[in-house]
Amino acid sequence: MKDFFEHTGPLPTRVGCRRAFPRIYMRGKAILQLDNRYLGVYTVDASRRGIRFISPVQLLPKLRVLLRIPNVKEFPVQIVRCRRFDECCYDCGAVFVVESGPIRSTN
Repeated sequence: MKDFFEHTGPLPTRVGCRRAFPRIYMRGKAILQLDNRYLGVYTVDASRRGIRFISPVQLLPKLRVLLRIPNVKEFPVQIVRCRRFDECCYDCGAVFVVESGPIRSTN
């Protein structure tokens, strides 16, 4: 995991990439609040619109959760994709949501 945390700065772009905003490495630990459960996750990268992180559980698309990044902020996010890497290891992509009222899961 040592080399995982060494990446910093903007991610390299690919030819033909149609992303609206550039991504930056954002390697660190965060806390995911899923209903009344709290899970440790690793953040991977972020853009102005969303964030990518590694989760120990599968998160289904359209699920809304709260992502707390220590010493930064907490963000309500909506899962847009979740791909299994290994047992108890899922690569998740989420978009930031702006809403009033409490965060609730959509399951």
